[in-house]
Amino acid sequence: MENREIADFGVDCLLKAGFEKTQCDLIATEKKEIYIENGKVSLLRTIFDFKLQLMGIKEDKRGVISINKLDDVSIKKAVEDLLEMANASQPDPDNDIAPKEKTLSLSKGPETGDTGLMYDRLKAFLHYQEKHYPNTMIEEGGLEHNLTKHYYSNSNGSRLFSQIGKYDFHFTCTSKKGAQTSSFDYTGFSAGDLSRELIECSNVDLILRNSSNSICTQPFPEKIVGDIIVTPMSVSDVLYFVDRSIEEHSLISGTSIYKEKLNQSIASPLLTIHSLPMDNKLIGGYHFTPDGFAAENSTYIDKGVLKNFMLGLIASNKTDKPLSRNRGGSIVVEPGSTSLKDMIKSVDKGILLGRFSGGEPSENGDFSGVAKNSFLIEDGKVKHALSETMISGNFANLINEIKSISKEQIDYGSDIIPWIQVGNITISVS
Repeated sequence: MENREIADFGVDCLLKAGFEKTQCDLIATEKKEIYIENGKVSLLRTIFDFKLQLMGIKEDKRGVISINKLDDVSIKKAVEDLLEMANASQPDPDNDIAPKEKTLSLSKGPETGDTGLMYDRLKAFLHYQEKHYPNTMIEEGGLEHNLTKHYYSNSNGSRLFSQIGKYDFHFTCTSKKGAQTSSFDYTGFSAGDLSRELIECSNVDLILRNSSNSICTQPFPEKIVGDIIVTPMSVSDVLYFVDRSIEEHSLISGTSIYKEKLNQSIASPLLTIHSLPMDNKLIGGYHFTPDGFAAENSTYIDKGVLKNFMLGLIASNKTDKPLSRNRGGSIVVEPGSTSLKDMIKSVDKGILLGRFSGGEPSENGDFSGVAKNSFLIEDGKVKHALSETMISGNFANLINEIKSISKEQIDYGSDIIPWIQVGNITISVS
């Protein structure tokens, strides 16, 4: 069977087994990968993967199962197991599937990867690193072309298809001089083509430079409550807390501190966060949600005001809050009006935060961890690299304590993020 037929076959099998409402989700991926290990190109391979997820509802009882074998026998066996699973579950009137969507067939990005060009770009990247940052080692990394085909069918008649092709580059590095070694650092980006050298994209050169400058470190001078400038890489920790607080689990369980804050201010008016999975300026994204709704772009925070939650159909039914045709990702944080240079000039003493290493923040946003790959800012200038320095605070307070957002942004291909300056962060010697 073709992949489209497999998705439809899954729905038919579920209906024949006695389920009243069903959906079938098939994701087929092809990855062409050239791998780097210890500064050398070491591997070229192609990987195929399949994931078939079946969901059925019978008498308000719901079951979900995933398999990676697509033959008739495996699918029918999975349906039998799913029926047992559903029969053993508790009925829930909020269980449902999406209504019929208009037939959807969309594609984005290159369908095939140019492995010759991928190899040339990797070799040029390694040559540049060896020439300009001889003390830095690329521990591991790779350049991939990923093609994802997504087929969705449900018993209400929806038949959706999405195809996304993209190049993904990533690497981890450390720098060493004599007996001194930097902490590891990493980055990556996605792209629709390889028209530019890898070193010219995203923050690749910046990460190599910071790693090279982080071999010799000194401790933070004293314990203070002060400013940090959060680099785009570390902004992801802030975004994670916001995402976690407005997604399904936190809202269903009632643990989200924002559960009653829709259309209210939760952050500085400087902060606007979009999720743009359907925007062609960003590679990747998605064309429909896991529960079968055509995807839409969304603004989660608009000038500090919480505008949307991330709720699928069942979660929306349970919480009596609006359904979202968006599941996050493809993030664009709006730039500010302050240059990064002027942000740094405004800091008497603080940290340029390269990477945050800490545990899961609490439900209310409290966090504590170590600033890694970071630099002291003193008298408006970036000084020496810091040995591991403790920072602590509260993410909910942090997004209200934003002092400025940079004009500059890092374009990761899949996300576009600026630097953010925040105050009231406790900084102490580790």
